[in-house]
Amino acid sequence: MTTFTLEIHDQAVRAALAALSARVADMQPVLHDIGEGILQRTKARFDTSTGPDGQTWQAKKTPNGYKTLVGETGDLRRQIASSVSGNTLTVQATAKYAAIHQFGGTIERPARQVTVRHRTDAKGNLLRSAIMNGKGLIFAKASHKRAVARTFAAKAYRIKMPARPFLPVRADGSLYADEQQLILAQINAWLADDKA
Repeated sequence: MTTFTLEIHDQAVRAALAALSARVADMQPVLHDIGEGILQRTKARFDTSTGPDGQTWQAKKTPNGYKTLVGETGDLRRQIASSVSGNTLTVQATAKYAAIHQFGGTIERPARQVTVRHRTDAKGNLLRSAIMNGKGLIFAKASHKRAVARTFAAKAYRIKMPARPFLPVRADGSLYADEQQLILAQINAWLADDKA
Protein backbone atom coordinates (compact mmCIF):
# COMPACT_ATOMS: atom_id res chain seq x y z
CA MET A 1 0.00 0.00 0.00
CA THR A 2 1.25 3.48 -0.88
CA THR A 3 1.04 5.96 1.97
CA PHE A 4 1.80 9.63 2.41
CA THR A 5 1.76 11.86 5.44
CA LEU A 6 1.24 15.61 5.63
CA GLU A 7 1.61 17.61 8.78
CA ILE A 8 -0.63 20.66 9.09
CA HIS A 9 1.40 23.87 9.30
CA ASP A 10 -1.47 26.27 9.89
CA GLN A 11 -0.32 28.74 12.55
CA ALA A 12 -3.81 30.05 13.37
CA VAL A 13 -5.20 26.56 13.97
CA ARG A 14 -2.11 25.51 15.96
CA ALA A 15 -2.35 28.62 18.14
CA ALA A 16 -6.05 28.06 18.81
CA LEU A 17 -5.42 24.41 19.68
CA ALA A 18 -2.60 25.43 22.04
CA ALA A 19 -4.90 27.93 23.78
CA LEU A 20 -7.57 25.26 24.15
CA SER A 21 -5.05 22.67 25.35
CA ALA A 22 -4.07 25.02 28.18
CA ARG A 23 -7.70 25.00 29.39
CA VAL A 24 -8.76 21.42 28.67
CA ALA A 25 -7.33 18.37 30.40
CA ASP A 26 -8.43 15.93 27.67
CA MET A 27 -8.11 17.10 24.05
CA GLN A 28 -9.46 13.87 22.57
CA PRO A 29 -13.15 14.97 22.44
CA VAL A 30 -12.13 18.24 20.74
CA LEU A 31 -9.93 16.46 18.21
CA HIS A 32 -12.63 13.86 17.60
CA ASP A 33 -15.15 16.64 16.79
CA ILE A 34 -12.69 18.38 14.48
CA GLY A 35 -11.89 15.08 12.74
CA GLU A 36 -15.57 14.27 12.24
CA GLY A 37 -16.14 17.73 10.73
CA ILE A 38 -13.22 17.30 8.33
CA LEU A 39 -14.41 13.80 7.45
CA GLN A 40 -17.99 14.90 6.72
CA ARG A 41 -16.88 17.84 4.57
CA THR A 42 -14.36 15.68 2.71
CA LYS A 43 -16.92 12.98 1.91
CA ALA A 44 -19.45 15.63 0.83
CA ARG A 45 -16.99 16.82 -1.83
CA PHE A 46 -17.51 13.54 -3.68
CA ASP A 47 -21.22 14.42 -4.06
CA THR A 48 -20.48 17.79 -5.65
CA SER A 49 -17.22 16.86 -7.45
CA THR A 50 -15.73 20.03 -5.96
CA GLY A 51 -12.42 20.39 -4.15
CA PRO A 52 -11.76 22.28 -0.91
CA ASP A 53 -10.59 25.19 -3.08
CA GLY A 54 -14.09 25.47 -4.59
CA GLN A 55 -12.92 24.26 -8.01
CA THR A 56 -14.86 21.55 -9.82
CA TRP A 57 -12.75 18.45 -10.39
CA GLN A 58 -11.48 18.07 -13.92
CA ALA A 59 -13.25 15.03 -15.30
CA LYS A 60 -13.06 12.68 -18.21
CA LYS A 61 -16.27 11.43 -19.71
CA THR A 62 -16.98 8.04 -18.21
CA PRO A 63 -18.78 5.53 -20.39
CA ASN A 64 -21.03 4.44 -17.53
CA GLY A 65 -21.74 7.94 -16.25
CA TYR A 66 -19.97 7.55 -12.90
CA LYS A 67 -18.91 10.66 -11.00
CA THR A 68 -15.25 11.68 -10.94
CA LEU A 69 -13.34 9.97 -8.09
CA VAL A 70 -16.45 7.97 -7.16
CA GLY A 71 -16.47 5.45 -9.97
CA GLU A 72 -18.46 2.27 -9.79
CA THR A 73 -17.39 1.22 -6.28
CA GLY A 74 -16.87 4.44 -4.30
CA ASP A 75 -13.73 2.90 -2.75
CA LEU A 76 -11.76 6.14 -2.43
CA ARG A 77 -14.56 7.90 -0.54
CA ARG A 78 -15.22 4.87 1.64
CA GLN A 79 -11.54 4.52 2.58
CA ILE A 80 -11.26 7.95 4.21
CA ALA A 81 -11.32 7.87 8.00
CA SER A 82 -10.37 9.95 11.02
CA SER A 83 -8.89 8.77 14.30
CA VAL A 84 -7.53 10.31 17.48
CA SER A 85 -4.63 8.96 19.50
CA GLY A 86 -3.40 11.00 22.45
CA ASN A 87 -3.19 14.60 21.21
CA THR A 88 -2.94 13.63 17.54
CA LEU A 89 -5.75 13.78 15.00
CA THR A 90 -5.23 11.73 11.84
CA VAL A 91 -7.39 11.94 8.75
CA GLN A 92 -6.32 9.37 6.20
CA ALA A 93 -7.23 8.07 2.78
CA THR A 94 -6.01 4.49 2.51
CA ALA A 95 -6.74 3.81 -1.18
CA LYS A 96 -3.42 3.24 -2.96
CA TYR A 97 -4.33 5.85 -5.60
CA ALA A 98 -5.41 8.57 -3.13
CA ALA A 99 -2.22 10.66 -3.41
CA ILE A 100 -2.22 10.83 -7.21
CA HIS A 101 -5.78 12.14 -7.18
CA GLN A 102 -5.14 14.59 -4.33
CA PHE A 103 -1.99 16.16 -5.83
CA GLY A 104 -1.95 15.06 -9.47
CA GLY A 105 1.13 13.74 -11.22
CA THR A 106 2.30 11.34 -13.88
CA ILE A 107 1.85 7.59 -13.77
CA GLU A 108 4.59 5.69 -15.61
CA ARG A 109 3.47 2.35 -17.05
CA PRO A 110 6.47 0.26 -18.22
CA ALA A 111 6.45 -1.92 -21.32
CA ARG A 112 5.24 -5.41 -20.50
CA GLN A 113 3.91 -8.69 -21.83
CA VAL A 114 0.12 -9.06 -21.66
CA THR A 115 -1.80 -12.30 -22.06
CA VAL A 116 -5.50 -12.27 -22.89
CA ARG A 117 -7.89 -15.18 -23.37
CA HIS A 118 -10.67 -15.08 -25.93
CA ARG A 119 -13.59 -17.51 -26.26
CA THR A 120 -13.87 -19.80 -29.25
CA ASP A 121 -16.60 -21.97 -30.71
CA ALA A 122 -16.35 -25.76 -31.02
CA LYS A 123 -14.34 -25.39 -34.26
CA GLY A 124 -11.80 -23.02 -32.68
CA ASN A 125 -13.12 -19.86 -34.33
CA LEU A 126 -12.97 -16.71 -32.22
CA LEU A 127 -16.38 -15.59 -30.95
CA ARG A 128 -17.35 -12.00 -31.71
CA SER A 129 -19.37 -9.71 -29.48
CA ALA A 130 -22.89 -8.89 -30.67
CA ILE A 131 -22.79 -5.79 -28.46
CA MET A 132 -19.97 -4.36 -30.60
CA ASN A 133 -21.64 -5.35 -33.88
CA GLY A 134 -19.25 -8.27 -34.35
CA LYS A 135 -16.12 -6.11 -34.14
CA GLY A 136 -14.97 -7.05 -30.65
CA LEU A 137 -13.85 -10.37 -29.26
CA ILE A 138 -15.32 -12.05 -26.20
CA PHE A 139 -12.94 -12.48 -23.28
CA ALA A 140 -12.75 -15.84 -21.50
CA LYS A 141 -12.03 -16.75 -17.90
CA ALA A 142 -8.99 -18.89 -17.23
CA SER A 143 -11.30 -21.81 -16.44
CA HIS A 144 -13.22 -21.65 -19.73
CA LYS A 145 -12.82 -24.84 -21.79
CA ARG A 146 -12.85 -23.26 -25.24
CA ALA A 147 -10.49 -20.37 -25.26
CA VAL A 148 -7.34 -19.31 -26.95
CA ALA A 149 -4.62 -17.37 -25.12
CA ARG A 150 -2.69 -14.66 -26.91
CA THR A 151 0.35 -12.81 -25.63
CA PHE A 152 1.45 -9.47 -26.95
CA ALA A 153 3.84 -6.70 -26.01
CA ALA A 154 2.20 -3.62 -24.53
CA LYS A 155 4.20 -0.44 -25.01
CA ALA A 156 5.27 1.83 -22.17
CA TYR A 157 3.08 4.85 -21.68
CA ARG A 158 2.36 7.75 -19.31
CA ILE A 159 -0.87 8.97 -17.81
CA LYS A 160 -0.97 12.60 -16.66
CA MET A 161 -3.40 12.90 -13.77
CA PRO A 162 -4.78 16.34 -12.88
CA ALA A 163 -4.94 17.26 -9.20
CA ARG A 164 -8.41 16.65 -7.78
CA PRO A 165 -8.00 17.60 -4.12
CA PHE A 166 -10.56 16.08 -1.78
CA LEU A 167 -8.68 16.37 1.53
CA PRO A 168 -8.55 19.94 2.95
CA VAL A 169 -4.75 20.24 2.94
CA ARG A 170 -2.26 21.33 0.27
CA ALA A 171 1.04 19.55 -0.43
CA ASP A 172 2.90 22.16 1.67
CA GLY A 173 0.77 21.32 4.74
CA SER A 174 -1.38 24.46 4.64
CA LEU A 175 -5.14 24.27 4.97
CA TYR A 176 -7.51 25.68 2.38
CA ALA A 177 -9.01 28.97 3.66
CA ASP A 178 -12.61 27.78 4.05
CA GLU A 179 -11.50 24.66 5.91
CA GLN A 180 -9.26 26.71 8.20
CA GLN A 181 -12.19 28.96 9.14
CA LEU A 182 -14.47 25.99 9.86
CA ILE A 183 -11.86 24.34 12.09
CA LEU A 184 -11.20 27.61 13.91
CA ALA A 185 -14.94 28.02 14.47
CA GLN A 186 -15.07 24.53 16.04
CA ILE A 187 -12.12 25.34 18.32
CA ASN A 188 -13.61 28.72 19.28
CA ALA A 189 -16.91 27.03 20.14
CA TRP A 190 -15.01 24.77 22.55
CA LEU A 191 -13.15 27.78 24.00
CA ALA A 192 -16.45 29.61 24.55
CA ASP A 193 -18.06 26.56 26.17
CA ASP A 194 -18.13 26.45 29.95
CA LYS A 195 -16.44 23.02 29.88
CA ALA A 196 -13.24 24.49 28.42
